[in-house]
Amino acid sequence: MPSEINEALGGETTLRLTVQYYYLPSGRSIHAKRDTDGKVIEKGGVVPDIEIKPEEIALWRLEAINKLVEEDIFTQYLDKYFDANHDAFALLARDGDSGQTSLYPDFEEFFVPRNISNAPIDDIRFHLRSKIRRRIEDERGRQFACDFNEDRQLQGAIVELLKKLDAQPDAIPEYKVFAHKFEKEKQL
Repeated sequence: MPSEINEALGGETTLRLTVQYYYLPSGRSIHAKRDTDGKVIEKGGVVPDIEIKPEEIALWRLEAINKLVEEDIFTQYLDKYFDANHDAFALLARDGDSGQTSLYPDFEEFFVPRNISNAPIDDIRFHLRSKIRRRIEDERGRQFACDFNEDRQLQGAIVELLKKLDAQPDAIPEYKVFAHKFEKEKQL
């Protein structure tokens, strides 16, 4: 790289450009193939072996949570309880809450009277945990790698992988809450 860039970055620098294609075990490339004009002649991508559809959330639920956000209810809760419960919140952010609002100090007492839009309690719990995770991530200076506690696709992948390994998902405490979540969907 030019000396100006080397100096700005505090040492020797190199720019390396790699153009690579990814292939499935079958040998098929996952990239779309295009003709010389750029027109797609063969679609790329990967179709999952098992499709886990994301949860559909009714618009009224999103609006109800948005009203709580607009009124800064979640910020008020965190301002009141975050410092005193920091270690517990850090664990909830990392390990999840198994859908239990009882793990949050004064959850019912705080949110029920302020929930004039009638947001479902589990939606409030989900959003509160999300806000807590963001605060903890800001403190850590990095994001959590994933959130298997709330991510349906990741949960489904974990369950299928454990079954292929002849392991029982419900025998693992962290996965017990969603171990049987997808059985009804497969039957439909």
